[in-house]
Amino acid sequence: MPKVYSYIRFSTPEQSKGQSYPRQLEKVKKYCQEHKLAFQEHLTIDDLGKSAYTGANIESGRLGKFLQAVKEGRVEKGSILFVENFDRISRKDVLTSMGVLGEMLNHGITVVANDRKYTQKSVAKDQFSLLEPIFTFIRANEESRTKGVRVRDAWNAKRKSGLPLTHQTPAWCRLDGGKITLDEPKAATVRRIFTMARTMGPKRIARVFNQDKTPEISHRVRRTAGWMPSYIAKILSNPAVIGHFQPHIKEGKKRVPDGELREGYYPQAITPEEYYAVRRIMASRDKERGRVGTVRRNLFTGLAYAGDTEAPMHFVDKGTDASKGGQYLVSDRSIRNYGEAWWAWRYDHFEQAFLRWVVGVDFSYVIVPTQQRKDVGADLEATGARLAEVEAKIGRLIQLAEGGGDIPQLKDRLDSLRQEADTLKKARQDLQEQLYVASSGAIALQETQDDLKRVLARLQKPDGRDAIRAVLQRFISRISLWPFGLGQTKRPSKADRTSSLATLPCFEVQFKQTDMRQIVVIHPDDPARLLSSDYFNDSTNATQAFENKTEEILALMFPKSKRPSTAKP
Repeated sequence: MPKVYSYIRFSTPEQSKGQSYPRQLEKVKKYCQEHKLAFQEHLTIDDLGKSAYTGANIESGRLGKFLQAVKEGRVEKGSILFVENFDRISRKDVLTSMGVLGEMLNHGITVVANDRKYTQKSVAKDQFSLLEPIFTFIRANEESRTKGVRVRDAWNAKRKSGLPLTHQTPAWCRLDGGKITLDEPKAATVRRIFTMARTMGPKRIARVFNQDKTPEISHRVRRTAGWMPSYIAKILSNPAVIGHFQPHIKEGKKRVPDGELREGYYPQAITPEEYYAVRRIMASRDKERGRVGTVRRNLFTGLAYAGDTEAPMHFVDKGTDASKGGQYLVSDRSIRNYGEAWWAWRYDHFEQAFLRWVVGVDFSYVIVPTQQRKDVGADLEATGARLAEVEAKIGRLIQLAEGGGDIPQLKDRLDSLRQEADTLKKARQDLQEQLYVASSGAIALQETQDDLKRVLARLQKPDGRDAIRAVLQRFISRISLWPFGLGQTKRPSKADRTSSLATLPCFEVQFKQTDMRQIVVIHPDDPARLLSSDYFNDSTNATQAFENKTEEILALMFPKSKRPSTAKP
């Protein structure tokens, strides 16, 4: 019996509130019931809120992952892909759309759409059957293109009316009765930013604002609290402060200007003279900064965070002489003066310890993301073990037959075992396909492990650090740094550091596509002395990860010190 994959898609998140998903799901269930096929919900492929007109469902969606699996032979030939209509697959131009359909048919996949079945053989026999998908793709593309033109015309008409185009306004403005007005307290903050920018950069302004607890003005709730240098830099470069508005549209993934610049659209928060004067000052500072290094130093950009906060750790270079400055990973909050402790970790110390740890990662623990994958993985392991056992019996029986055993009896037994082996192989293939769908394109573990070893050898080469960073980002989603000890937010005394596990610097790694984690404790002075916890998941408290290991860790870190036997993280 062929497996039935169902593909469900709609373009906008708002459609999830309607009947689009239940209707499409009901149709595939009805098809399976009418044709006596087994409907398996875990084989449902959905792209919710993905556009088929832009091709997002193939470029970054699950349909693209399914097509890749088809090309690589991971989806069994003869499998069925059910879609409500061909326009669910693609709304791009007809040649591109037919190319997608052709790829599936040529790789042995049966496509069912509009209550009609298409296979490579059926199309070869009746080529006129392709007229329906061709006309469907043409109509869908034309509908989407016409809709885009109508939307643009509506926007153009709205622009000519002189009314506000959207409800969105800059942070220092508000919409009041259909008219955009200044929010005076927030506009005063904008004026203060421009005044300070004559003598300070965005980082310094952010530090001052965070120290003074200046109220934030952004309409949006951000992950990281406090003033950000990047947000201040955007205000300083935004012509909306002098009333200008430039409409944009999206072309592919890029925002491009659409139409003329509108002066006087917003009320002015500052004068044009002040705006352009500050822009000239900032441009002159940029010229004085000199050449940016060609080798990026930090391996942990986008990965390292301060403890359990959402504050990223930035690379701060205070000079190569550690006695006068040194290089550090510093919390974004500390840089912006938002928070109590100076949350920092000496960069070389952390990097050496991390690289020493990462070469020993046991990737077999890394990829266990869901209960469904765990169950399928367990079934796959049991099926593989049984298959190996049956194949071993077949081999022994063949040896007996060659040695002159009872041929008729051996033949019956061989036939039975071979039939069981075929059943097990089919079951194993089914489980492998289920595992692929459940993991939704999980990382190739062996490939990642091999790549990691290869790029670590290039650590000191100009392009080596970029290569290492790229590999790390493939299997790590977050590294939480605890420079003062797990759960600690203040720097401990030297005496405490040598007597308590809770005050030793450590980092916690969250692996991608899984709920598995690991904590690594490091000696505060010697990065070569470290000890890792067992791998654990979200059901385990982080402090339990070192259960019964306190004495072992303290003995490794401080072999000559006196340690209380009851110390716990």
